Amino acid sequence: SAAPGQAMTAGDIAAATLKGVDSSKVALLAKNIDLYNQLNGAPVPPGGTVYVYSSNLGSAIQSVGLVFGELHVGTEYGLQKRTESGWEMVRLGQMDQQRVISAGDFKSQSVYVTQNGATTETKGAGEIVLMHAKWLPNLDQDMYYEYASIVKNFRSIGTIGLNIAFLSYGTIQYTDEVGNITGEGNPLEFAVALSYGTSLNSSVKWGVSGKFIHSRLSTQGAGKEVGEGIASAFALDMGILYKFTQRATFGAAVTNLGPDISYIDEAQSDPLPRNLGVGLSYKILNSTYNRLIVQAELNKMLVNLDHSLGWELENAIRHVGAEYVYANLLAVRAGYKYDKEGDVKHLTFGAGLQLVGFKLDFAYIPSSTDSPLANTLRVSLGLRF
Repeated sequence: SAAPGQAMTAGDIAAATLKGVDSSKVALLAKNIDLYNQLNGAPVPPGGTVYVYSSNLGSAIQSVGLVFGELHVGTEYGLQKRTESGWEMVRLGQMDQQRVISAGDFKSQSVYVTQNGATTETKGAGEIVLMHAKWLPNLDQDMYYEYASIVKNFRSIGTIGLNIAFLSYGTIQYTDEVGNITGEGNPLEFAVALSYGTSLNSSVKWGVSGKFIHSRLSTQGAGKEVGEGIASAFALDMGILYKFTQRATFGAAVTNLGPDISYIDEAQSDPLPRNLGVGLSYKILNSTYNRLIVQAELNKMLVNLDHSLGWELENAIRHVGAEYVYANLLAVRAGYKYDKEGDVKHLTFGAGLQLVGFKLDFAYIPSSTDSPLANTLRVSLGLRF
C-alpha cells in the first residue's frame, strides 16, 4: 500500500521492495508493477493498494525441514515445499504470507511455527466414510440407501480407495398377468468399486474407478418369461480436477461407462445410466477462520442422445450451492436442484461438524417440496486415520 498521505510511483514501490538491489532489477520490477496494475505511469494515491510480483524463495531463509519426506523451506515471506513438479507455496493458515521459523512432522501431524504461533495439520493418509439415507420416504418407508468407503494415500503412488453402495427397494408383492399375488420379494442393487487417483502436477488431479454392479429386481420371470430378474455388469468412472487459480477449481467426470445390462432377454438389454458431470467451484472467502465456497454443476445422461445439442443442454440437470465453514469446525450448506425433463425443483440444506480425526455431516430436502425425495435426511460419518 502507498504510505498514508503520500502518493507513490511504481518506481518508488519497487525501490522500497528491493532495498540495496541493483538498479536494473528495481527498474524491471517497477515496469512489471506498472503493467500488472495498469497504472500507465500514474502514481498510486495515498492508501491505495497495488500487486507486487515476488518470490518468497528470493527472501531470507528462516528454516529448512522435512515434512513427511518433503523438503520445506521457511522464508521471511512464506513457506515453500519442493515437489516433483517444482516449488509450491504452502497456503495452510496463510503461511504463504508469514515468516516461517520452522517446519517438521510429529507422529501423524505436520507442525509449522510462524511469528504468529504454531499451526498443525493432520496427515491426510486415510479416511473411512459411512452414509445412511431413507430412500424416497414419501413413497415407502422401507426403502433405504447405504454407502461405505475407505481411502488411503500412499505418498509414492497416489490414493487408493474401495467403496460399496447398496440400495434396498423394500418388500414388494409379485403378481401375475391378471393381478393375482404370487409372492413377495426384496429387490436390491449394489455396486463395489476400486478407485485410484493421483496428481499430475500442482494444478491437475485425475482418478479412475472400476466397479462391479449387481441388480436383483425379481427372483422370478414376468408372465411367460422364464428366468430371474437378476443382472450383473462392469463399468468405469473417470474424473479430473483442474485448479486454475487458488480460488477457482473446475471438475469433470464420466460415470458408468460399460456394456448394456440385461436381465432375462439379452435382446431387451438396457444401457447403464451413463452420465457426464461438469462443475465449477469458487472460494469467495478463504481466511484462517472463514471460508465461503460457491459451486455450480451440470449433469447430463449419456443415453438416447437423439435430440439437438441445444435441447440436450437445456434438459441437463443443474445444481447450485454454497458452503460456509467457520474455523474448519462448523459448516452450513444450501443448494438448489433444477431438472426440467424430470420436473424436479427443490432446495437442499446441510450442516457439518469437524473435529480432529472425525467429521459428521447432514443433508436434508424439505418436506414442503413436490420432489419424490422430499423429507430425505442423509447422515454421514467420516473417520480419519
